[in-house]
Amino acid sequence: MLLVFAIGTAQAPAAIFSTIVTNGPATNRVNLVFFSEGYTNGQLEKFLTDTTNAANYFLHAEPYAEYSSYFNVFAIFTNSSHVGSTHLIGTPYKAGFTYFNSTYDGSSDYIITIPPNSSDNKSSDGQGKVDALLQKYLPGTNNDLPVLLVNDLTAGGSDNYGTTAITSVPNVNYILVHESGHTLGKLGDEYTTPYTNFSNVEQPNTTTNTELSQIQWSAWIETNTPIPTPFSETYADAVGLFEGAHYHATGWYRPYENCCMQSFGVGFCPVCQEALVLAIYGKARPLDSCAPATNRLTVTSPQLLTFSLKLLQPATHSLNVRWLTNGIVFAEAT
Repeated sequence: MLLVFAIGTAQAPAAIFSTIVTNGPATNRVNLVFFSEGYTNGQLEKFLTDTTNAANYFLHAEPYAEYSSYFNVFAIFTNSSHVGSTHLIGTPYKAGFTYFNSTYDGSSDYIITIPPNSSDNKSSDGQGKVDALLQKYLPGTNNDLPVLLVNDLTAGGSDNYGTTAITSVPNVNYILVHESGHTLGKLGDEYTTPYTNFSNVEQPNTTTNTELSQIQWSAWIETNTPIPTPFSETYADAVGLFEGAHYHATGWYRPYENCCMQSFGVGFCPVCQEALVLAIYGKARPLDSCAPATNRLTVTSPQLLTFSLKLLQPATHSLNVRWLTNGIVFAEAT
């Protein structure tokens, strides 16, 4: 289904809004919203194809596959004046020639960012344009997961300071899933390469603590797992406390030997998956509707009432429901 709306002024191209996957109301789903960057006029079909391929991979990666019915996927196309992003190293392009003003980092030519909402005129900022388009096409929703899809041959991306998952088309599958760990789950990088001036704040998957009771994922650690945990075949698939994370080779720890937040083409570890599942439930309620619809019901005379729920079920397991009256469970009611 393709829905077309025009926004903007004579200086700004019109946007085209498309629905890729719909599983329910936008107000109660995680809305994965792709934005085009570096796609020129006439490249709408390429953008929609790239978006569909990226969304299919995303929704087949765990834990997103288990909760795929909790997601909608949308695409918003705006054309840029040239293909690709702005490279600050060895490029003739100048900043501002793409719709969201994206640039590859001048030192690595891998990290892609867009300007944050820092000016008085936020419509001129890249993130401000993302926010404005979300408000235009998905008003009243605070459960969106924005993705900037960059039509550039150089692999790269970022979480744009935790606001938007940014990924180029090359290696989009890994980059998108990894960056969603930042933007959705607020997970930290588990790299050991130093990163100057990076904030030393613990995340759900990074810590400096070596006391079991102080480790936020301690519930996952078996009693016979040593703390810190050695890198060996014995603990290759165990949750523990592995040294090396948060851009530090020593003094910082991660929960798993290898995870999507560290390595190319690897899935999320159990601890990171848990953080993402909690984030999904924070954006989409598992209860789609109920009958009676009211939260308060007054009964003035004896009558037969039927209570029911419409649940948003995961892919391979069912949600458990308990019904209680005056604190007493109806054992036969599920």
